[in-house]
Amino acid sequence: MVTLRFILGRLKYIWVLLPLLTVRRVINLLKSIGYFLLKSSRSTKVPPILILTVTSDCNYNCIMCLKTSSFQSGPIDYQNPEEMSFKTIREFLITHSKDLFFVRIHGGEPLVYTKIVELLELLNELKLPYDIATNGSLLDEKIRTKIVGQYCLNLSISLDAGTTEVYKNIRKGGELQQISSNLIKINEMKTKKKTELPIMNATMCVFKFNIEEISNFIHFCHNHSILSTSISEGKYYGNKAIMESDLVIYHKEKTHIEIKKALEEAKKSKIKIRLRFPSLLDENYKDIPFHKGKILPKNCLNLYASVWLKPNFDLIGCSSSKFILGNLVKNDFDEIWNNGNLGYAKLRKTFSQGAVPDNCKNCIYSGGFLS
Repeated sequence: MVTLRFILGRLKYIWVLLPLLTVRRVINLLKSIGYFLLKSSRSTKVPPILILTVTSDCNYNCIMCLKTSSFQSGPIDYQNPEEMSFKTIREFLITHSKDLFFVRIHGGEPLVYTKIVELLELLNELKLPYDIATNGSLLDEKIRTKIVGQYCLNLSISLDAGTTEVYKNIRKGGELQQISSNLIKINEMKTKKKTELPIMNATMCVFKFNIEEISNFIHFCHNHSILSTSISEGKYYGNKAIMESDLVIYHKEKTHIEIKKALEEAKKSKIKIRLRFPSLLDENYKDIPFHKGKILPKNCLNLYASVWLKPNFDLIGCSSSKFILGNLVKNDFDEIWNNGNLGYAKLRKTFSQGAVPDNCKNCIYSGGFLS
């Protein structure tokens, strides 16, 4: 759900995004929201938001990642890496670029994608706003040239710590000093080009072993001109290095104390924090509404405004869904997106009838959007 806090927290993004948009793209977004409000079984011809998992490979072996998990929990198989066909995604982007509002580039680690430079060049050529979620280790000069002062709106860096030793213990294969160096060079290039783009955001996943790093994380962000952060509780995926007892739900008092310290640090540094701690719901640490017990979502904006493509071009509804709604290579896109008996349209119809699709019943959100 788009809440007031959600909007206020993203005013800067909206402000810098506006000059990059066309009237047609804005209309496409507004129409999709209209279909959502009406609970229609259809949406716009092309969803305004396109999310690409360009690869499920990664150059890190983080201790809390599904890549190192003992069981497969999410929609992407990180243990058997795949890579997206650039030819197929290029054709889709060129065909629909005039209606697409925004593109999100995910992984794995998207910068290990063998065609990442070509993809960034294409998005810039099409004047399509996009963002990248990355661990930040591969932001070399070639990549920096493609994203700074171009159409890359946001660069989201996964950190999970603010000091060298803790970072190294969590994000196996990475060096915080390398990330620091890359971010400094991006900021230098932004200054040289006199541009705000890309705006940088950092994310942190909190467990028992890095609770005390939250303030250090905020301090690191301040030193690298990162003015927006997202801090959330970590999940248990059966990883060998993490026990269920490491979850914050078993360390509520300590987590509350460290969050309070981080909020004070962020206020001094003028850094915005987005907190997502469902286990601490009693303290209202949330941005998107969270449902407990049998309260279920009434509708989902994702089904009207965005599609998520896996490396093999399977389409999924969101990052929480495990079910496949179709395949871009094997099926006609309109058949998946707007046919009344298939894919997305079938789920929309279920919501419009006052029910919740079986695959959505464990969703904690009332409908995520750019979240």
